[in-house]
Amino acid sequence: MKPQSLLLAAVLAFVPNVASAFDDPNDPEPDPEPSGPTTPQPPTPQPTFVKTLTHMNCFPTCSSDWGAGYSIGAKLAATPAGAGVPKDKLEGWGELDAFARMNGSRYSLFKVRVAGVAEARTRTDLSLTAYIAGAAVFTKPFVSQTGVYVPLAVNGNWPRTFFDKSVSVSVGPIPVSFTARATGQLTASLTGRISNVGFEAAAGPSGKASLFASAAVGGQYCLWGACVGASAGLSVNVTLIEASAPITANLTWSLVNMGWGAQLNFNLTSTLNLKTLDGYLKVFASACLGGCLDWDRKLIDWAGWSSQATLFNAQGKYCLVGQCSPMGFE
Repeated sequence: MKPQSLLLAAVLAFVPNVASAFDDPNDPEPDPEPSGPTTPQPPTPQPTFVKTLTHMNCFPTCSSDWGAGYSIGAKLAATPAGAGVPKDKLEGWGELDAFARMNGSRYSLFKVRVAGVAEARTRTDLSLTAYIAGAAVFTKPFVSQTGVYVPLAVNGNWPRTFFDKSVSVSVGPIPVSFTARATGQLTASLTGRISNVGFEAAAGPSGKASLFASAAVGGQYCLWGACVGASAGLSVNVTLIEASAPITANLTWSLVNMGWGAQLNFNLTSTLNLKTLDGYLKVFASACLGGCLDWDRKLIDWAGWSSQATLFNAQGKYCLVGQCSPMGFE
């Protein structure tokens, strides 16, 4: 073998040993190479036009163990084209949400939500979704990618049991368990139209829920170390909530002033018709041990609330981009 070949073989045999010496798994990882300066990210574009509605109420209060409540929300927003927003963007939504409080816990009853988003002169998406007890039971989407209007037409009615829960309360010295069940119906309608320049939508969400109770079972009554079973009963007739909240949410985009400006035409209105917390729920217990005793406890004793009101009413025009008013000349 030539001397050059012997030298090459010796080097190749030595190299793996050198590598293993520097790759000891017990040694800490080497410090990473210092990275270069981080490239700053452009800020997320923010809407320059915003109209919002937020309205909520609880009866008797939001911290009551027994009660009901609702919230109504709506929003219109527009963001001019720029970094991260290739087209003028229009957004809008509106919803009615109702809930109940039973023995200190909150339970969702029903909700209807309409939501739309549009890239001006490109595409508009709008949908209506109905929820029962927090789960979607219906959704209807609409899409337009042209200037031709697509009509909106939805009508739905869903009779449902919103919740069915076991409840335990104390009636005098007696623990009593019973079943509390809320039943009723949710309705929703949607009319209007969409095109690739925006949406004109009128939603009509409404719902009602009544409370029923049954299957009362009394626990033991004990006196001087002796115990007997107690009988129990209920008296109930409760309207938890009846609410309708028509919402109009219109937001359309148009070129004005011979193309020098992009103008928004908007309309956001909402009204409320409400009836809630009307009725009573009383629990009874009886036990006989060295004499008979009766106890009762009023969990609900409501005279009812009702309301009819306009919550929001805003309409007009807004210059999103450029010069929307004709420019005068000297």
